Amino acid sequence: QALLWRRMDDTARLERDLAALLALAEDNDYGYLFTRKTLMGPPDPRVLVPLLLFARDSESLGRTPAAHYAARLLAQLGLSHLQNHPGYRLRIQTLGSFRLWRGADEVEPAAWERKKSRQLLHLFLTYRETLLEREQIVEMLWPELGTEAGLRDFKIAFSTLSRVLEPDRDRNAPSAYVVRDGSRYGLRDEADLWLDSAAFLDEIAAGDRLWEREREAALACYRRALALYHGDFLQEYPYAEWCSEERERLLTLYLRTAERVADALLAAAAWEEAIAVSQALLTRDDCWEQAYRVQMVAYTELGNRAQAVRAYQRCEARLQQELGVAPMAETVALLEEIRRR
Repeated sequence: QALLWRRMDDTARLERDLAALLALAEDNDYGYLFTRKTLMGPPDPRVLVPLLLFARDSESLGRTPAAHYAARLLAQLGLSHLQNHPGYRLRIQTLGSFRLWRGADEVEPAAWERKKSRQLLHLFLTYRETLLEREQIVEMLWPELGTEAGLRDFKIAFSTLSRVLEPDRDRNAPSAYVVRDGSRYGLRDEADLWLDSAAFLDEIAAGDRLWEREREAALACYRRALALYHGDFLQEYPYAEWCSEERERLLTLYLRTAERVADALLAAAAWEEAIAVSQALLTRDDCWEQAYRVQMVAYTELGNRAQAVRAYQRCEARLQQELGVAPMAETVALLEEIRRR
Protein backbone atom coordinates (compact mmCIF):
# COMPACT_ATOMS: atom_id res chain seq x y z
CA GLN A 1 0.00 0.00 0.00
CA ALA A 2 2.78 2.41 0.88
CA LEU A 3 4.39 1.85 -2.53
CA LEU A 4 1.05 2.54 -4.18
CA TRP A 5 0.53 5.79 -2.25
CA ARG A 6 4.03 6.92 -3.19
CA ARG A 7 3.36 6.21 -6.85
CA MET A 8 0.10 8.20 -6.62
CA ASP A 9 1.86 11.03 -4.73
CA ASP A 10 -0.68 10.66 -1.89
CA THR A 11 1.47 11.97 0.96
CA ALA A 12 -1.13 11.77 3.72
CA ARG A 13 -1.91 8.08 3.16
CA LEU A 14 1.76 7.33 2.57
CA GLU A 15 2.73 8.78 5.95
CA ARG A 16 -0.07 6.90 7.71
CA ASP A 17 0.59 3.48 6.17
CA LEU A 18 4.37 3.80 6.19
CA ALA A 19 4.34 4.52 9.93
CA ALA A 20 2.18 1.41 10.45
CA LEU A 21 4.40 -0.71 8.19
CA LEU A 22 7.60 0.25 9.97
CA ALA A 23 6.03 -0.28 13.39
CA LEU A 24 4.95 -3.79 12.38
CA ALA A 25 8.39 -4.58 10.95
CA GLU A 26 10.18 -3.36 14.08
CA ASP A 27 7.82 -5.03 16.57
CA ASN A 28 7.95 -8.39 14.78
CA ASP A 29 11.62 -8.28 13.71
CA TYR A 30 10.78 -8.15 9.99
CA GLY A 31 13.50 -5.68 9.06
CA TYR A 32 15.05 -8.25 6.71
CA LEU A 33 12.18 -7.59 4.27
CA PHE A 34 13.89 -4.25 3.56
CA THR A 35 17.50 -5.43 3.51
CA ARG A 36 17.58 -8.67 1.50
CA LYS A 37 15.60 -10.62 -1.07
CA THR A 38 13.06 -13.00 0.48
CA LEU A 39 10.04 -15.00 -0.65
CA MET A 40 7.78 -12.70 1.38
CA GLY A 41 9.24 -9.43 0.12
CA PRO A 42 9.44 -7.72 -3.28
CA PRO A 43 11.59 -9.30 -6.00
CA ASP A 44 14.04 -6.43 -5.55
CA PRO A 45 14.12 -5.02 -1.99
CA ARG A 46 15.76 -1.85 -3.34
CA VAL A 47 12.26 -0.78 -4.40
CA LEU A 48 11.60 -0.09 -0.70
CA VAL A 49 14.56 2.25 -0.22
CA PRO A 50 12.60 5.37 -1.31
CA LEU A 51 10.05 4.54 1.41
CA LEU A 52 12.79 4.44 4.04
CA LEU A 53 14.19 7.76 2.83
CA PHE A 54 10.73 9.31 2.95
CA ALA A 55 10.16 8.04 6.50
CA ARG A 56 13.56 9.30 7.65
CA ASP A 57 13.20 12.75 6.08
CA SER A 58 9.46 13.43 6.42
CA GLU A 59 8.62 16.42 8.61
CA SER A 60 5.51 14.64 9.91
CA LEU A 61 7.41 11.45 10.79
CA GLY A 62 10.56 13.19 11.96
CA ARG A 63 11.82 12.08 15.41
CA THR A 64 9.16 9.36 15.56
CA PRO A 65 10.01 5.66 16.13
CA ALA A 66 9.26 5.06 12.43
CA ALA A 67 11.85 7.63 11.34
CA HIS A 68 14.51 6.24 13.68
CA TYR A 69 13.82 2.68 12.54
CA ALA A 70 14.01 3.71 8.87
CA ALA A 71 17.37 5.35 9.57
CA ARG A 72 18.67 2.13 11.17
CA LEU A 73 17.55 0.06 8.18
CA LEU A 74 19.26 2.47 5.80
CA ALA A 75 22.43 2.15 7.87
CA GLN A 76 22.27 -1.65 7.56
CA LEU A 77 22.06 -1.25 3.78
CA GLY A 78 25.00 1.18 3.79
CA LEU A 79 22.73 3.88 2.34
CA SER A 80 22.52 6.36 5.22
CA HIS A 81 24.16 9.06 3.10
CA LEU A 82 21.49 9.02 0.36
CA GLN A 83 19.09 11.88 -0.22
CA ASN A 84 17.15 10.29 -3.08
CA HIS A 85 16.91 6.87 -4.70
CA PRO A 86 15.11 5.54 -7.82
CA GLY A 87 14.04 2.24 -6.26
CA TYR A 88 16.72 0.08 -7.88
CA ARG A 89 20.46 -0.39 -7.81
CA LEU A 90 22.61 0.06 -10.89
CA ARG A 91 24.86 -2.89 -11.73
CA ILE A 92 27.60 -2.24 -14.28
CA GLN A 93 30.03 -4.60 -16.01
CA THR A 94 33.13 -2.93 -17.43
CA LEU A 95 35.51 -5.93 -17.47
CA GLY A 96 34.88 -7.45 -20.88
CA SER A 97 31.72 -6.48 -22.73
CA PHE A 98 29.99 -3.44 -21.24
CA ARG A 99 26.61 -4.21 -19.67
CA LEU A 100 24.26 -2.20 -17.47
CA TRP A 101 21.31 -3.29 -15.33
CA ARG A 102 18.70 -1.18 -13.58
CA GLY A 103 17.82 -3.59 -10.80
CA ALA A 104 17.06 -6.89 -12.55
CA ASP A 105 16.43 -5.29 -15.96
CA GLU A 106 19.31 -5.03 -18.40
CA VAL A 107 19.47 -1.85 -20.45
CA GLU A 108 19.41 -2.69 -24.15
CA PRO A 109 21.99 -1.03 -26.44
CA ALA A 110 19.24 0.76 -28.38
CA ALA A 111 18.24 2.68 -25.23
CA TRP A 112 21.38 4.80 -25.46
CA GLU A 113 20.22 6.42 -28.73
CA ARG A 114 23.72 7.68 -29.45
CA LYS A 115 27.24 6.44 -28.77
CA LYS A 116 28.37 9.63 -27.04
CA SER A 117 25.99 9.18 -24.09
CA ARG A 118 27.43 5.75 -23.36
CA GLN A 119 30.98 7.05 -23.78
CA LEU A 120 30.20 9.72 -21.21
CA LEU A 121 29.20 7.10 -18.65
CA HIS A 122 32.36 5.12 -19.42
CA LEU A 123 34.45 8.24 -18.76
CA PHE A 124 32.62 8.88 -15.47
CA LEU A 125 33.26 5.27 -14.41
CA THR A 126 36.95 5.56 -15.24
CA TYR A 127 37.26 8.76 -13.16
CA ARG A 128 34.57 7.81 -10.67
CA GLU A 129 36.27 9.46 -7.70
CA THR A 130 36.49 12.92 -9.22
CA LEU A 131 34.44 15.50 -11.10
CA LEU A 132 35.58 16.59 -14.56
CA GLU A 133 35.26 19.99 -16.17
CA ARG A 134 32.89 20.12 -19.14
CA GLU A 135 35.62 21.35 -21.53
CA GLN A 136 37.97 18.67 -20.20
CA ILE A 137 35.39 15.98 -20.97
CA VAL A 138 34.97 17.21 -24.54
CA GLU A 139 38.73 17.29 -25.08
CA MET A 140 39.17 13.76 -23.71
CA LEU A 141 36.31 12.12 -25.57
CA TRP A 142 35.84 14.09 -28.79
CA PRO A 143 39.01 16.10 -29.50
CA GLU A 144 38.14 16.25 -33.20
CA LEU A 145 35.15 18.51 -32.48
CA GLY A 146 35.43 22.24 -32.07
CA THR A 147 34.52 23.84 -28.75
CA GLU A 148 31.01 24.89 -29.77
CA ALA A 149 30.10 21.56 -31.39
CA GLY A 150 31.71 19.59 -28.56
CA LEU A 151 29.78 21.43 -25.84
CA ARG A 152 26.54 21.00 -27.78
CA ASP A 153 27.10 17.26 -28.15
CA PHE A 154 28.09 17.00 -24.49
CA LYS A 155 24.81 18.62 -23.39
CA ILE A 156 22.81 16.14 -25.47
CA ALA A 157 24.90 13.19 -24.29
CA PHE A 158 24.53 14.14 -20.61
CA SER A 159 20.77 14.55 -20.98
CA THR A 160 20.48 11.13 -22.68
CA LEU A 161 22.70 9.50 -20.05
CA SER A 162 20.57 10.88 -17.22
CA ARG A 163 17.43 9.58 -18.93
CA VAL A 164 18.90 6.11 -19.48
CA LEU A 165 19.98 5.76 -15.85
CA GLU A 166 16.68 7.09 -14.42
CA PRO A 167 13.92 7.02 -17.04
CA ASP A 168 11.16 7.82 -14.51
CA ARG A 169 12.88 10.74 -12.79
CA ASP A 170 11.09 14.09 -12.86
CA ARG A 171 12.83 16.51 -15.17
CA ASN A 172 13.84 18.94 -12.42
CA ALA A 173 14.52 16.36 -9.69
CA PRO A 174 18.17 15.70 -8.71
CA SER A 175 19.72 12.55 -10.13
CA ALA A 176 20.63 9.69 -7.79
CA TYR A 177 23.64 8.76 -9.96
CA VAL A 178 25.16 11.68 -11.86
CA VAL A 179 25.95 15.11 -10.50
CA ARG A 180 26.58 18.56 -11.91
CA ASP A 181 28.55 21.02 -9.80
CA GLY A 182 28.80 24.22 -11.81
CA SER A 183 30.77 23.22 -14.89
CA ARG A 184 31.98 19.94 -13.37
CA TYR A 185 30.29 16.58 -13.91
CA GLY A 186 30.64 12.99 -12.73
CA LEU A 187 29.15 10.20 -10.64
CA ARG A 188 27.79 10.80 -7.17
CA ASP A 189 30.02 9.38 -4.45
CA GLU A 190 26.98 8.08 -2.57
CA ALA A 191 25.26 6.50 -5.60
CA ASP A 192 23.74 3.05 -5.01
CA LEU A 193 25.84 1.41 -7.68
CA TRP A 194 27.67 -1.92 -8.01
CA LEU A 195 30.66 -1.80 -10.35
CA ASP A 196 32.54 -4.96 -11.26
CA SER A 197 35.95 -3.27 -11.49
CA ALA A 198 35.50 -1.76 -8.02
CA ALA A 199 34.41 -5.16 -6.63
CA PHE A 200 37.45 -6.72 -8.35
CA LEU A 201 39.77 -4.27 -6.57
CA ASP A 202 38.02 -4.80 -3.23
CA GLU A 203 38.39 -8.59 -3.42
CA ILE A 204 42.10 -8.33 -4.25
CA ALA A 205 42.68 -5.86 -1.43
CA ALA A 206 40.87 -8.18 0.99
CA GLY A 207 42.95 -11.13 -0.21
CA ASP A 208 46.18 -9.17 0.22
CA ARG A 209 45.26 -8.33 3.81
CA LEU A 210 44.55 -11.98 4.60
CA TRP A 211 47.42 -13.57 2.68
CA GLU A 212 49.99 -13.90 5.45
CA ARG A 213 47.67 -15.18 8.20
CA GLU A 214 44.63 -16.81 6.55
CA ARG A 215 45.75 -18.31 3.28
CA GLU A 216 42.50 -20.15 2.42
CA ALA A 217 40.36 -17.08 3.09
CA ALA A 218 42.72 -15.02 0.94
CA LEU A 219 42.48 -17.52 -1.92
CA ALA A 220 38.69 -17.36 -1.74
CA CYS A 221 38.89 -13.57 -2.20
CA TYR A 222 41.32 -13.96 -5.10
CA ARG A 223 39.11 -16.56 -6.79
CA ARG A 224 36.13 -14.20 -6.62
CA ALA A 225 38.26 -11.42 -8.10
CA LEU A 226 39.44 -13.60 -10.98
CA ALA A 227 35.85 -14.69 -11.69
CA LEU A 228 34.89 -11.04 -12.20
CA TYR A 229 37.56 -10.49 -14.85
CA HIS A 230 35.69 -11.32 -18.07
CA GLY A 231 38.04 -9.24 -20.19
CA ASP A 232 39.96 -6.00 -20.27
CA PHE A 233 38.46 -2.83 -18.83
CA LEU A 234 36.22 -1.08 -21.40
CA GLN A 235 37.66 -3.26 -24.13
CA GLU A 236 35.65 -1.50 -26.84
CA TYR A 237 38.12 1.42 -26.61
CA PRO A 238 41.46 -0.34 -27.17
CA TYR A 239 43.29 2.83 -28.23
CA ALA A 240 41.59 5.51 -26.12
CA GLU A 241 44.09 7.30 -23.88
CA TRP A 242 41.51 8.29 -21.23
CA CYS A 243 40.94 4.67 -20.14
CA SER A 244 44.29 3.04 -21.04
CA GLU A 245 45.94 3.70 -17.67
CA GLU A 246 43.06 2.14 -15.73
CA ARG A 247 42.96 -0.81 -18.14
CA GLU A 248 46.67 -1.50 -17.63
CA ARG A 249 46.38 -1.16 -13.87
CA LEU A 250 43.53 -3.67 -13.66
CA LEU A 251 45.20 -6.09 -16.07
CA THR A 252 48.44 -6.02 -14.07
CA LEU A 253 46.52 -6.74 -10.87
CA TYR A 254 44.73 -9.61 -12.58
CA LEU A 255 47.99 -11.16 -13.81
CA ARG A 256 49.71 -10.77 -10.45
CA THR A 257 46.74 -12.27 -8.62
CA ALA A 258 46.35 -15.16 -11.04
CA GLU A 259 50.04 -15.97 -10.66
CA ARG A 260 49.76 -15.94 -6.87
CA VAL A 261 46.73 -18.26 -7.02
CA ALA A 262 48.42 -20.63 -9.46
CA ASP A 263 51.54 -20.84 -7.29
CA ALA A 264 49.40 -21.53 -4.21
CA LEU A 265 47.55 -24.27 -6.07
CA LEU A 266 50.88 -25.87 -7.00
CA ALA A 267 51.90 -25.82 -3.36
CA ALA A 268 48.59 -27.49 -2.47
CA ALA A 269 49.07 -30.16 -5.18
CA ALA A 270 45.88 -28.97 -6.95
CA TRP A 271 47.46 -29.68 -10.32
CA GLU A 272 44.44 -29.43 -12.62
CA GLU A 273 43.15 -26.19 -11.12
CA ALA A 274 46.66 -24.74 -11.30
CA ILE A 275 46.72 -25.55 -15.02
CA ALA A 276 43.30 -23.92 -15.53
CA VAL A 277 44.28 -20.72 -13.71
CA SER A 278 47.61 -20.45 -15.53
CA GLN A 279 45.89 -21.00 -18.88
CA ALA A 280 43.40 -18.23 -18.12
CA LEU A 281 46.36 -16.00 -17.26
CA LEU A 282 48.02 -16.82 -20.58
CA THR A 283 44.90 -15.83 -22.52
CA ARG A 284 45.48 -12.32 -21.13
CA ASP A 285 49.27 -12.28 -21.53
CA ASP A 286 50.86 -15.17 -23.43
CA CYS A 287 54.37 -14.01 -22.50
CA TRP A 288 53.88 -14.44 -18.73
CA GLU A 289 56.67 -16.97 -18.20
CA GLN A 290 55.74 -18.07 -14.68
CA ALA A 291 52.40 -19.37 -16.00
CA TYR A 292 54.25 -21.72 -18.36
CA ARG A 293 56.39 -22.96 -15.48
CA VAL A 294 53.24 -23.68 -13.46
CA GLN A 295 51.92 -25.78 -16.33
CA MET A 296 55.22 -27.60 -16.73
CA VAL A 297 55.24 -28.60 -13.05
CA ALA A 298 51.55 -29.49 -12.93
CA TYR A 299 51.64 -31.65 -16.07
CA THR A 300 54.74 -33.43 -14.80
CA GLU A 301 53.08 -34.23 -11.47
CA LEU A 302 50.05 -35.56 -13.38
CA GLY A 303 52.39 -37.92 -15.24
CA ASN A 304 52.09 -36.14 -18.57
CA ARG A 305 55.67 -35.14 -19.35
CA ALA A 306 54.89 -34.68 -23.06
CA GLN A 307 52.44 -31.87 -22.21
CA ALA A 308 54.99 -30.38 -19.85
CA VAL A 309 57.56 -30.23 -22.65
CA ARG A 310 54.97 -28.75 -25.02
CA ALA A 311 54.24 -26.03 -22.45
CA TYR A 312 57.94 -25.14 -22.54
CA GLN A 313 57.92 -25.14 -26.34
CA ARG A 314 54.92 -22.79 -26.42
CA CYS A 315 56.72 -20.52 -23.97
CA GLU A 316 59.89 -20.50 -26.06
CA ALA A 317 57.99 -19.76 -29.26
CA ARG A 318 55.89 -16.93 -27.83
CA LEU A 319 58.82 -15.21 -26.11
CA GLN A 320 60.85 -15.34 -29.30
CA GLN A 321 57.99 -14.18 -31.50
CA GLU A 322 56.70 -11.37 -29.26
CA LEU A 323 59.80 -10.18 -27.39
CA GLY A 324 62.76 -11.64 -29.25
CA VAL A 325 64.17 -13.28 -26.10
CA ALA A 326 64.81 -16.81 -24.87
CA PRO A 327 63.20 -18.33 -21.74
CA MET A 328 64.80 -17.54 -18.38
CA ALA A 329 67.45 -19.84 -16.95
CA GLU A 330 64.93 -20.96 -14.32
CA THR A 331 62.55 -22.19 -17.03
CA VAL A 332 65.31 -23.97 -18.96
CA ALA A 333 66.51 -25.67 -15.76
CA LEU A 334 62.94 -26.85 -15.07
CA LEU A 335 62.76 -28.38 -18.55
CA GLU A 336 66.05 -30.22 -18.01
CA GLU A 337 64.83 -31.56 -14.68
CA ILE A 338 61.60 -32.81 -16.30
CA ARG A 339 63.58 -34.59 -19.02
CA ARG A 340 65.87 -36.20 -16.45
CA ARG A 341 62.86 -37.45 -14.49
